[in-house]
Amino acid sequence: MKIKKIVSAILFMGFVLSCASCGLVQTKDTPVGTGRFEESGTESSKTSNTPTDLEPKDVRISFAAAGDNLIHESVYNTAKANATALAASGGPEMDYYFNTMYSENLQKIIAGADIAFVNQEAPIVPEYPADGYPNFNTPTEAGDALVEIGFDIVNLANNHMLDMDGKCEGLRSTIEYWKTKNILPIGAYESSEDYNTIRIMESKGKRIAVLSYTYGTNNNLNANSRDLVVPYINDSTIIEQVSRASENADAVIVSMHWGTENAFEPSSEQKRLATLLSKYGADVVIGHHSHTLQPMEWVTNDAGDRTLVIYSLGNLISSQVEAYKLVGGLATFELVFSTDGKLTVENVMLNPTVTHYSSDGSKRDGFGLPVRYDVSVGLLEDYNSDKCEAHGSQHPDLGGAFTLDTLKGYVTGAIDAQFLPEFLK
Repeated sequence: MKIKKIVSAILFMGFVLSCASCGLVQTKDTPVGTGRFEESGTESSKTSNTPTDLEPKDVRISFAAAGDNLIHESVYNTAKANATALAASGGPEMDYYFNTMYSENLQKIIAGADIAFVNQEAPIVPEYPADGYPNFNTPTEAGDALVEIGFDIVNLANNHMLDMDGKCEGLRSTIEYWKTKNILPIGAYESSEDYNTIRIMESKGKRIAVLSYTYGTNNNLNANSRDLVVPYINDSTIIEQVSRASENADAVIVSMHWGTENAFEPSSEQKRLATLLSKYGADVVIGHHSHTLQPMEWVTNDAGDRTLVIYSLGNLISSQVEAYKLVGGLATFELVFSTDGKLTVENVMLNPTVTHYSSDGSKRDGFGLPVRYDVSVGLLEDYNSDKCEAHGSQHPDLGGAFTLDTLKGYVTGAIDAQFLPEFLK
């Protein structure tokens, strides 16, 4: 339980004006084209004279967080096939169509949240063709899909963010792309001044600060966008920015691209950083990078304040091979602001996801592996044994065994029971 600090009216208004002038305040209470904000219950145009409407009430902001949106070649080839089928059925013509690759029930959780977050694990450079591992370039239609299915915050700070900077100013192109979308991008900055301007998401009259850091980048030595700022993990920067965000916002969310790939447990460095983030005012830490599910826990600082730390949400969608990389999670929770000024994080749950695909052993990709196709992602709760048996990773040259018990085991082995849905308890 955390009591937020009170700042002077002058400092508060100065901060608001500064953010607004830079276009960095995104208001969830304003309806957008899809109408989904109208459905979130943020504001009502109806008025009532009943006394109960005048009584102070707790403010509850629902939040959903997804892991790595990792668009491998198999993923965007599926989207290309989807676009062809859509046009053939009388739909609009486009190069790629990703929306239906995210299941309806998964989309309901994302669209139903007041704020939804995703890590976009690759640059989006429209001037160049799509590409997969190891130097990713994600089609613009994939970014469009993230916005259209309901995400509100997109994280750009990760080890692949400079993948296109050996060919062009890839990071700059990525930033310019996201500027055109009704979404709040974090984790890539146009200048030091821009980097030091805290991003704020407004919802139901509350100000949610959102910060982002990454352990490193794969192609930093080849960066053409050298005048831009990559938010590398640095203790002094974290302390300054998180402290300032805590002073000037009602809640602080921190995105961390950290840890070790393929690891099931957080490293000692992740643990240390989680403690540091909690100490200086982070309310929730959203982790990613390992491509696996890692534990979630409460970290309590010396002041007695609790921070929800999600060490890794795994992949949202990908066409990786091993079963443990095909299980991810959509974390949901509520930020509850009580009438006495306290903030609590409540109703925390990990909604497990699973990526499905087919494979063809008669065709091989550039790495000599069976071609994967018909890629999609949905909730593990909606998955069944028949789908497991049909999963493309069953091919002996891919991941091998892919059973429902194995998938559930990866979830229950990583996530404490207090955060699990009922079907896994």
